[in-house]
Amino acid sequence: MAEVLSKRSQLFDTINSSPKSKSVLVDTLECSRSTISRGLGELRDAGLVYYEDGKWRPTNIGCLCRRAQATYLDALDDYTTVSPVISDLPPHAKLDEAMLIGATAYQAPSTTPDILFEKILGYVDGTNRVRIVTPAVMLLFAEKFYDCITATDSYGVDIIIPSDALKRLRTTCTDITSTIQSDDSFRLHHSDSTYPFGLWLIDDDYAGVAVFEDHGISCFLINSNPNALTWATEMYESAKADSCMTLAEPDR
Repeated sequence: MAEVLSKRSQLFDTINSSPKSKSVLVDTLECSRSTISRGLGELRDAGLVYYEDGKWRPTNIGCLCRRAQATYLDALDDYTTVSPVISDLPPHAKLDEAMLIGATAYQAPSTTPDILFEKILGYVDGTNRVRIVTPAVMLLFAEKFYDCITATDSYGVDIIIPSDALKRLRTTCTDITSTIQSDDSFRLHHSDSTYPFGLWLIDDDYAGVAVFEDHGISCFLINSNPNALTWATEMYESAKADSCMTLAEPDR
């Protein structure tokens, strides 16, 4: 069936749109009668079409198989779209297909590696709840991110970062770290676990995956599919269960 559908998909789709006689198929597809006859014979022998009342019609199994084939081809297109993201991930990092199907992929130009963070801020701007698991902290953008997320009247942020990243944040960005830790709506968690990619949940609308390189974020995936949101939520909750709430350091 797969071989015949691949070879005769145009002929099947023409029949599937509405039953047709052989002469109409010849005129519609602008093929010779012998070519159409061979194609119809192959489709019929595979159980994909049948002949009744002078017209060729799709079988139920033919419609189902063609739909499955279209879904498969669409998935290959989606995987091709996100291939730069996949290739930049470490070998042990596994992204569920739910995150890949229907995703939009952004790749940073080598000359402007910071541009993806601006793209992410565009999704975050105006939202009420953001949940993040990240393997790294972009220190230069910490304050900008805080200003963006707190611009709304009601917001809630949970960020899970590696423990060593927390130490660098406290040492390098003392003012913004103090501001974050005194903000009850901005919860910072730390963990000794390592994460192969960054994970973003923006309200209940978007799931995102960020791939980091030495210069910052190299690729970013964003997906609004419910299956992607379910997968990302499960990943986030697992990471949160393995983390600790970060408390403000006592004044010395």
